[in-house]
Amino acid sequence: MKFPSIFNKIKPQSIQQHPEKNQLNWMLELNKWKEERILTGEIHRPECRNEAAKRINCAFLSKQNDIDLSGLNLSTQPPGLQNFTSINLDNNQLTHFDATNYDRLVKLSLNSNTLESINIH
Repeated sequence: MKFPSIFNKIKPQSIQQHPEKNQLNWMLELNKWKEERILTGEIHRPECRNEAAKRINCAFLSKQNDIDLSGLNLSTQPPGLQNFTSINLDNNQLTHFDATNYDRLVKLSLNSNTLESINIH
């Protein structure tokens, strides 16, 4: 399985220079999420899956506090969102959102989804 080139641009040596963030493990988690969505057929449009990964990756690496994943046809929650204070997931197909470990979360937008449950503690 080939993933977008954004994942190939990060060299393990450069990741280890920032011990405060274990970016390599995070990238592996994001790649695993993408692969699982492909296998289960939960994400039907690969360009949306790739765009979600690209946006998360760019925002995480540039240490942004907010992430906009609106309108990407996501049916499952991608990993790594706990790193952001503001998350926009409007106009997706999420049925569940779990924010139990989202200590930094201040603003969450989930308009126009098919939500059945939200966990926030």
